[in-house]
Amino acid sequence: MSRIEYAAAALVAIGALVPWWLGNYWIDVAFLAAIYAGIASAWNVAGGFSGTSSFGHGLFFGIGAYTSGALFFHFRTSPWLGLVLGALLAALVGVIIAWCGVRYRIRGLSFAVLTLAFAEIAWLFVSTFEPLGASRGISLPPGTPGLAGLQFQSARGFFVAGLAFLALCQAVAWSVHVAPLGFRFRAVRENETAAQAMGIDPVFVRLAAMALTGALTAVGGSLYAQYLLFLDPRTFFGPDITIKVILFTMVGGMVNV
Repeated sequence: MSRIEYAAAALVAIGALVPWWLGNYWIDVAFLAAIYAGIASAWNVAGGFSGTSSFGHGLFFGIGAYTSGALFFHFRTSPWLGLVLGALLAALVGVIIAWCGVRYRIRGLSFAVLTLAFAEIAWLFVSTFEPLGASRGISLPPGTPGLAGLQFQSARGFFVAGLAFLALCQAVAWSVHVAPLGFRFRAVRENETAAQAMGIDPVFVRLAAMALTGALTAVGGSLYAQYLLFLDPRTFFGPDITIKVILFTMVGGMVNV
């Protein structure tokens, strides 16, 4: 087994044992910590590895939550299908934002502000769009308890799901870090001109980084929506998510996996 496989197995083992001696309050705290740590790892794929920083990760978080939640609310679609569709939609939006940055030569802090602008626009749109509950939000009906419905009778089930999400984000981050794609990411981050001279396409790097980080963040949003059973524009599209994610990343260390 590789290093990442050992780490993922250890996380699953901890997730199966720890909830039995934690109280419900601490299990909730542990679940939230796993979700935010996973999103921070996803943010690091773009902001740490490739230097494509984002201040608008609430956009991807909200896309995942509202896609899975709204589909379940209106059509009783499986949350798993909504989770996948939300991840794909967030990846597409990430590619569009990255392309706008490339097209209009927006880099660094200016690009981060651009992502924040997209997140604010999405927040305003959802807050006034009646099919999505507008500013009132949407209360999701409880689904069938079990893994198939992403609903659990106790907080312990959500904690294990959050831990699995964290393991997924870490696995993707480590895989990118050790793969040739990770080398391209780091080359563009350090010196874009030199990377181009080596035959590395910085446009592909920026699009790939935003697609990966967007998809992973959306998965976290879908899980959090099933946990709350309530969709609220400020909770999912607000700047709080990005602030927490960046703080987690700064404390843990950018570029670390």
